Amino acid sequence: MRPMRLWLLPAAALLLLAPLTALAGKQPPPPPEEGTVLDDPLAGDYFFHDNLSSDRIKSLVSVDAKGGGVCFNVLVLGVDVTQTLNRRVEWEAVANGTIEKQGAGKLQAAFPAVELTLRVFDGPETTNNLVHSATVVGAPCELDVKLNKVGFDFDEDGVVGQIKADLECELGPNLAVKDAPEEELDTIQDAFLKKKTIKLDVAEGDLRVKHKGFRVDPVEDGLDFTGVDCLSNVEEEEEEPPPLE
Repeated sequence: MRPMRLWLLPAAALLLLAPLTALAGKQPPPPPEEGTVLDDPLAGDYFFHDNLSSDRIKSLVSVDAKGGGVCFNVLVLGVDVTQTLNRRVEWEAVANGTIEKQGAGKLQAAFPAVELTLRVFDGPETTNNLVHSATVVGAPCELDVKLNKVGFDFDEDGVVGQIKADLECELGPNLAVKDAPEEELDTIQDAFLKKKTIKLDVAEGDLRVKHKGFRVDPVEDGLDFTGVDCLSNVEEEEEEPPPLE
């Protein structure tokens, strides 16, 4: 009987003999500069324009990923066209909160207090005279903010992301909380007539803003976000003093 011989195959040959199913799922991931890469975690400043109201509603979400803080600012613009010289009316809400839920490209935040400001100008631009301005810290408002699919699309070479923010305020009859002048109440009401995303009932004092927006890059897109700002939640690290010579 002929003795059996043992054949030692090189490792490369064994790999070639392996079934294809054993190699399934072993392909390298696609390069990072293809498709959409979601921010994980979200950090820094994110700017948004409203889907329906375009630049009439714009917002900023500033996220401190390390500290878990979130700052939100939304600016709502209305124009009273019943006047010979159209008059500009602004609502601005600013709030500092904390991250409730987060994941790749998404975030939900809770805001315990809202700072609400009302401004009325005697013309259509901020360069016109400001005839009324009032700010209420701890305004009677509820705010809910969610971000989704935030990242960068390398195929389109641009930022992507969505925001859904709901602001509801009970400001008292004739905006008693804002102490608005009686002669300006009609202007404030007329500036937001027949708006799908902004509901204002001056007599009852109800303000509702339903903001669904898309992310923009103010620099690349040439957009004006003047006045839409947040105090940074990020604590700057103290620089160490230079060594003694």
